[in-house]
Formats: sequence, structure tokens, C-alpha cells
Amino acid sequence: MISILFFFAFIFRHIHSSIRPVFGDVIPNGIPLYYFLLSSSIEDGLIDACARFCYTTPMKRTVIGLLLLAACFSLFSSDPGEWEQGIRTCTAILEQIRAYHPEPVDETELVHASLHGLLAKLDPHSYFLDADSFRAMFEDQRGNYFGIGTRIRRIGGHLTVIAPIEGTPAFRLGILPGDVIAFIDGRPTREMSLDEAMNYLRGQRGTQVTIKVERPGNPDLLSFQIKRTEIPLPTLTHTLVEPTDSRTGYIGLRTFGRTTADEFKKAVDSLVLSQGIQRLIIDLRWNTGGSLAAAIELSDFFLQPGRPIVTLRGRSLERGFTSRERPLWPELKLAILINRHSASASEILAAALQEHGRALVVGRRSWGKGLVETVFNLPGNRGAALTTARYHTPHGRCLQREYGTALNPYGHRIPKDYDTNRAIPGGVIPDLIVKETRQSKTVRDLISKGAFFHFSRRLLESGFAVSQDLAISEDLLRRFRAFVNGRDWQIHIQKSNEPEVRREILRALLTSSISESAGFRVFLLHDPVNQAALHYLETSSLPKEPLS
Repeated sequence: MISILFFFAFIFRHIHSSIRPVFGDVIPNGIPLYYFLLSSSIEDGLIDACARFCYTTPMKRTVIGLLLLAACFSLFSSDPGEWEQGIRTCTAILEQIRAYHPEPVDETELVHASLHGLLAKLDPHSYFLDADSFRAMFEDQRGNYFGIGTRIRRIGGHLTVIAPIEGTPAFRLGILPGDVIAFIDGRPTREMSLDEAMNYLRGQRGTQVTIKVERPGNPDLLSFQIKRTEIPLPTLTHTLVEPTDSRTGYIGLRTFGRTTADEFKKAVDSLVLSQGIQRLIIDLRWNTGGSLAAAIELSDFFLQPGRPIVTLRGRSLERGFTSRERPLWPELKLAILINRHSASASEILAAALQEHGRALVVGRRSWGKGLVETVFNLPGNRGAALTTARYHTPHGRCLQREYGTALNPYGHRIPKDYDTNRAIPGGVIPDLIVKETRQSKTVRDLISKGAFFHFSRRLLESGFAVSQDLAISEDLLRRFRAFVNGRDWQIHIQKSNEPEVRREILRALLTSSISESAGFRVFLLHDPVNQAALHYLETSSLPKEPLS
């Protein structure tokens, strides 16, 4: 294990000369297309690409701090003697841990933790990827993975199937929403983390996994032997016509990946040709970024040729990207929704279309993530994301906001005037600032317990009929109260919560009985940001002059 520490130190010492960049194509002059991913979506095993380490004891934090200190001192020193001394210090620390720590130590975890700390010292967006995280990033950018095809979530401590993905092995074998996966290949799931469960469900193409399922109304566990196959991992969440305006389409993007441009083009073509839409809302809220190439391609769909989209500026590079093709839908009026969690590639697309007067931006000022990460391939199917440049908008604004220190990033409070003050660097400022409605604590607690999900499943199993124009009656609300009160949740629904509770019951019923998009329409109807964008598209013309 000591040799591993030496090995990784050597690798990082020569990172600029010996490690090749991965993800995406290499453009002229050897400059890679950069990718950034920090996704929290879950779809049968999609995990955060940014590696996560939790330290539960002061001793572990002390050890990691010592390793970090030695690693940083040695790897960034220009004096070879100091570098070698730093490596010897790391080795000595590891040997002392092995000899004297009262509990067995996972030395690989220590090495990984030191690499996390090493990169975190640089800035808040450089990070180390272990093998699982590196694989997940590849799969998400590639747009597929090998698994069984279920969307799962922890509900009330149980590993619950939200829905099987249509056309997948799980769908064909009859896995149902509400099924609780109790065992995966004989391993009980009760104590598994969600990431562990998702990793066990995934595997090599053609291999088999056996799951045992608890199903309401069945006294015995149901056993399914499922062959893993390629599962599509779409980057678009919803494509639909707005519930209150048949002339306006809506497309939600969860991330930017290799398949995004094709998915997006097919979705818009379908809305334009089949539904006859004249306006389009692109929802980038909660989209933390992804492939730069995808953001450029989507911008290219809407801009006239020769318009600047984004410029990358770093120590050793300056590279600008401009639109090349004629716009595909020149008459389509656009609105883009953003919030505090819109970052990186989302900001590139929003800024490019806003500054060229092509789209109206609605919501809250975006996060301000303008550092470019190059992901490098390391031995052992691991990776390192290093900041190599900064993103600049067509008007030359840097998208990166101030983050303070690398080891305490974004620790300062966001100024009250962050949404509107152009003197504050970073992010995209909307044309129309609209705050999202926050769920009440009562509804958040009910969702975390799976109350709406389980209530809707029980109703449907009893033969309850659902239609698109369903209204939640007083009797149905009373039955839901009784359902909640019959459990030891200590959740009390107040009169003021009733409108919100009705909406969530309706959304759960439509999702479970018709489709996720049917349920999502309930959200859009009551989403102030979406409604403001609809009103803005109807009453406002696009800016005559590009915004500065």
C-alpha cells in the first residue's frame, strides 16, 4: 500500500506531461472539450459524479489532515529534495497508523482521502474520482448504463421502486411501482445505502441479478432473476405542451451529456411539427451542468452563424466557440428558467441566448460556476478533475462568482442584492426575477415518509378511477388524513396546508396511474416561475438590443 502512495504522488507530480484528458472529443490545437458534472438525480444507479467522503471521528480527520499537509507540501514544491522528504513523511505516517491505530484501517481510503484533500486545496471544483464515481460520470455522459431498468428511492427506510423504465427487463418482468426491494443477490437492503444498492443492481451487460421483492397484498417475497442490459439514461426530464397554453412547449433538462443535442432536437421537432407550438420554455433549474459540447450545440440550434457562444481563458489557452449553422427554429420564441442551482453548462446556454437577445431568462440568479474542469484519466479507472480555465460569456463576463478560500468555499453569505447587482461578479441575472415557492415543512415531511406515493398506490389497488381532470374532493382529503393519522409519523395537516396537500395527492395519483409527465403538469400549473415565463412570452417581445 505504501507503494501506492508513492505511485499516486509520482502521477500527480507529472500530471501536465503524462496524463491524457478524457471525456469528449479533442478539438484543434489539442484542447479538450471539458465536462463538469455534479448531478443528484437518481435513476437506477445514477450517483453523484463528485466523490463523497465522510469522516466520522476526530482521529480520521487528523490523519487525513497530516496526509494532506505532506502531500501538498511535497507535490507542489519546486525543490526535489523537499518533495522526496514529503513523500517519506507520508510513508512514515501511514506506517505509524498501521502499527498503532487501535482499529483496522482501510489504507486505500486513506490514500483516496489524501488525494481529495490535495485537489480541494486548489479550488472548490477540483476533485478526485474513485472508480465508482469515475464510472458513473462516464455512464451519465454516455447516456446509458447496464442494469435492470428501475427508478428507486429510499422511502420510510425501504428501498422502493418508484417506477420501472418502459421497455427494460424490470418493466417486462412485471416489477411495479411501490415494490420494495428486500434482497439483491441474497444481500438484505435494509442497511444498504442507496449508492450501494444501485451499484449492486448494475453490472456487466448480460449478467444476471436476483432481487426479492415485498409487494403490498402478497404475504410472500416475490423473486425475480433479471438479466442486465443497456438502459438509456436520458438527459431530458419532461417534454410536453404547457397545460394552460397549447402554443407553448416545455422541455426540462437534468444535465448536459453526449446525447443531449439529439434528444433536444427530437423533442423540439416533435413539439413544433406534431403540436404546432410557437413558444418554448427550457427549464434549467437544478441543472448543475455537464458537457460543454452539449451546451454549445444547443446554443447553435438557436443563434445565427458567427455569434460567439463562450470563451475559455486559462493560463495556457484561450479558445472561443461560435455558432456555425443556421438556426433550426428561428421563429420560436424562447424563455429559459434558472435558479440558484443552475450552473456551468446551464449558465453557458442561458447567457449565450440572453446576451444575443434570443431568449428571455426567468427565475433567480444562477450559481456562478465558471471554472472549467478537465477530467484526467488515472491508473485503476480513477480520475481527477482539475480546474484549467474560466468561462466567459459572449460579452466577456466571467461566469465564476467569488468563492472565498478553497478549503472553505462559498462560506460567506450571498448578498441580499445578488439577484440584481451587476457589480457582483458571476452567474446569469434573469430578465425577470421570480422566486420559487417553497414547500411547507408538513408537505416535505409527508413526502419523505412516502405518504402521497403509498396513499396513491393503495387507492389505485382498490380500483379508484383517475382521469386528467380529476379534482381532489373533501372526502379524498379526509381519507388521506386518516391514512396519515393511522401511522406513527406525528405529522399534523393544518388547514393552511390543505391546498398544497391536495396538489401533491393529485400529482401522485396522476403519476402512478398515467405517467410522470401527467403528474408533472400539476406542478407546472402552480409553479410561479413557469407561470411568469408563460405570461412574459405572451406579453413581451424579445429585447431589441443584446443585454449587457
